[in-house]
This record gives sequence, structure tokens and C-alpha cells, in this order.
Amino acid sequence: MKTIDLRQEKLSINGLLQLAKLETLLILTEDGQTFILEDADAFEKEAAMLGNSKKFMKFLQKRSKAEATSTIDELEDKLKLKTTG
Repeated sequence: MKTIDLRQEKLSINGLLQLAKLETLLILTEDGQTFILEDADAFEKEAAMLGNSKKFMKFLQKRSKAEATSTIDELEDKLKLKTTG
């Protein structure tokens, strides 16, 4: 991932898009906001890579077995209290 600081270098949208064809960009705007710009297919590629990762799948399996800290009913009750109270 390459960082582009628009406070230091001025690039057009087309310039940013050309760079994003090569790699994912972290764009820092003049007012300090950050954005990520990447090829739309990059997400699909990353998802496929994660789907083939034994380490990531093991993490997900472990995570899915973790006990919930609240039940659905408890969450619904909390939400009702917030909207009515």
C-alpha cells in the first residue's frame, strides 16, 4: 500500500486512478481525512486469498465457537430501552 499525502503533492483524480491500477493507495487529504483507493477486483482477490488461508479459516472457526456476551433477546431489550427511554 502506498501513501499519497495530498498536502505535499497535488494529484488529479486521473493521476490517483493511474496509481491505483498498480497498487492500493492510502490517500491523506489536505484536511487530514484518509481514504483507500484500489481496483474493485482487489477486494474479490483478497477475499479469495483469505478463503484459501488455513490460518484465517482457523481464526474464523475459533471465533465462531466463542460464547456470546449477550443473547439476541437481551440486545433487543436494550435497543427497546434506548428507543423508548
